Amino acid sequence: MKSILLSILFLIAGFVLQTFNRPAVEDLEYEASVAWNETNLAVAEEAARQALGRNPDSVRAKEILSKLAEPLRRPEIELALTLGDQNRQELTEKQLAEAGRIALSRSLFRVANELFSEGVRRSPKNALLQQQYATLPGLQLDAEEMQTRLIQWSKFGTPPKDLVVLFLGLASIDSRGASSAEEWLRTSLAADSNDVESRLGLARCFLAMGRYRECIQLLDSHCQHPRVAILQAVAYATDRNLSAAQGLLPDSEPASMRAEFWYAKGLIFVEQEKWDDAEIALHKAVRERPLNKSFRSRYCEILRRLKKTEEESTQEKELETVIRIVQASLNIEQISDRSELMPLAEMCSEIGAEDVAGLVSAVAGR
Repeated sequence: MKSILLSILFLIAGFVLQTFNRPAVEDLEYEASVAWNETNLAVAEEAARQALGRNPDSVRAKEILSKLAEPLRRPEIELALTLGDQNRQELTEKQLAEAGRIALSRSLFRVANELFSEGVRRSPKNALLQQQYATLPGLQLDAEEMQTRLIQWSKFGTPPKDLVVLFLGLASIDSRGASSAEEWLRTSLAADSNDVESRLGLARCFLAMGRYRECIQLLDSHCQHPRVAILQAVAYATDRNLSAAQGLLPDSEPASMRAEFWYAKGLIFVEQEKWDDAEIALHKAVRERPLNKSFRSRYCEILRRLKKTEEESTQEKELETVIRIVQASLNIEQISDRSELMPLAEMCSEIGAEDVAGLVSAVAGR
């Protein structure tokens, strides 16, 4: 019994001594601050983490860790500080928006999308979350998804004019608009190589600039993904590699990227000189994406070859209208009120883009 009591006493004494010798939170905060000032980043991080472990509300420790995120090239640090130890479902609207903003500023587009998506699902009337959510596919040059999100937003509020007008230009993105996107899309992939949507965005960038081989190479490692396979098929078909393009396309029309699917089919039929099949496929591509200048231009070429003069004349006029819409989207500052927006809505309606026409009309009537 005596030996047991002695053992317990020694254990208690050891615990008290350890607690007594353990540095206080204030000391750890001071150590982290000194290490940060002396650019001893490893020590600064360790001391700040210890202080935060002792006191999760330590403001100084959070400040030090937040500053360390950039020099240590660890953007997840600042994001983790915002999220804390909460599940995503427990975060407030403000926390979701802020965490998404941090992720976006650190080029973690996939993480930002998940946070914004959760925020919009829970709070569809929150204009800040909706704007962040709708802007993201624009950064990834995904006109189809941006249109979907803007239209969904319009059921709960009114998207800002500038964002809607920018979308109109995105639908016919060309080398001028795509070249500026290359840098941030490359940065996003460097931060998260598994971000499929940013990979697709960079591939669209290459396609718009005529860099087909780079597009194909970029998508090679992810071609098992259905959306990636379809865009790679477009690149192969544009580069006239028919067998590779055919091998990537699904047997039937997919749920998303239907326009790209039919465009790739149309390009294949053109190379095979199956003009009637090419006309049908390209017509479907235009119907799915009426604001796309490239799809319409190819469709007009086929109608000309088939000597369908009346339909060609109609499509040429609609192509001119698309070009006017694109030109207007490049001069947002000139579209200041309803009088400039309503003609855009009417033009969208004329070319069969009724959903977009409704969206622009809603913004004009704001």
